[in-house]
Amino acid sequence: MSKPFIYAYHIINMKFERTTVTISINKHTKEIFEKANIKKPPHLSMSTWIAVMIEDYLSNHKENANILDFVDKDVSASLPVFFAPISTWADKVRNMSTVEFERLQTRYVQLGNLIRVEGDKR
Repeated sequence: MSKPFIYAYHIINMKFERTTVTISINKHTKEIFEKANIKKPPHLSMSTWIAVMIEDYLSNHKENANILDFVDKDVSASLPVFFAPISTWADKVRNMSTVEFERLQTRYVQLGNLIRVEGDKR
């Protein structure tokens, strides 16, 4: 039996009894798949490359991590990975809407407080 895969607040039981699984690509995820395809090593198939990326995600996130805690419902509005190069963050911050920038400022203050409290304990 396959494990449930959570996507957009729906649980879908993915079945891997077949050798081919079809995924849909919408207007928000198309750019992500295109970027992944550019970074894909030429000797790997796209399915192997997706499996490598999933394996990387699973190895870097704890069992109780929920992917929906890390991405917005609208994938096009998501932030760079926390430890992405600062130039990636700079580009994102420069191009944020006012609302997105205000949300980032709020989270920045929250993280600063959290880090300060944790730093005081250590």
